[in-house]
Formats: sequence, C-alpha cells, structure tokens
Amino acid sequence: MTWSISGVIRVLLVPPDSGQPMRLMDVDSERFERVLGGPMVRVRALTEAPLVSWQAFVNAAAQEVGAEPNYRAQRVAAAIGGQPSRTMYGPVLFTGRGPQGEIKGLPGIVNQMAGLFGHVSHG
Repeated sequence: MTWSISGVIRVLLVPPDSGQPMRLMDVDSERFERVLGGPMVRVRALTEAPLVSWQAFVNAAAQEVGAEPNYRAQRVAAAIGGQPSRTMYGPVLFTGRGPQGEIKGLPGIVNQMAGLFGHVSHG
C-alpha cells in the first residue's frame, strides 16, 4: 500500500445498499480492508482545496466483478468536487487527504453532503 495510514481515523462508510444508512465511524486505519471486505483501491478527488481534500477507498474486487454501482457514494463524490463520472462499486470509505496524499480524518463538508443524500448514523 502506498498511502500513509496510522491510527484511528474518522470515516464515512457508504454501503452499496440504499436501504442501509451511511455511517460516520472511527476506524483504526489497519482495519480499512476489513471494513471494505477485501483489498482496497483509492479514488482521489479532483479538487485540492485544503478544507475539502478527501479521498475514498473501495473494494478492489467489487470494481473488477462489476457489482451493483454505489450511486449514493457517486453522488457524494460528485457534490464535493471530484470524480463525477467515476463509477464506484461496493462499500465506499470516505476519508480526508493530507497534502502528501496521507489519510486524515474526514472533512466536515463530506459529513454535510452525505446528510443531504440520505440517513447518516453515528457509530
């Protein structure tokens, strides 16, 4: 893995099933792959603005097998400035992104936009 990950990180988990709530949660970065259900691939935002710098992680296998698209995750990503045409599959973990591509806690704008696209639970 080429990303700098360490410690507990605030993330937004967007399940592919729109019947399940999106979840704001604190996850030890060593467990990202466990939460996603397999090896992960990074989706990087198109914007570099510091207050909204984000990235998302998706399950690599879900991308390859053509699982059901995660439309909520795509709407959140498009609304916060990046990857509007990228199709994401399976569960998606949104995190913040530091200037060197490191993983940081989730920017507040991601929380706000996610709330506009559906129910967000905490925990």
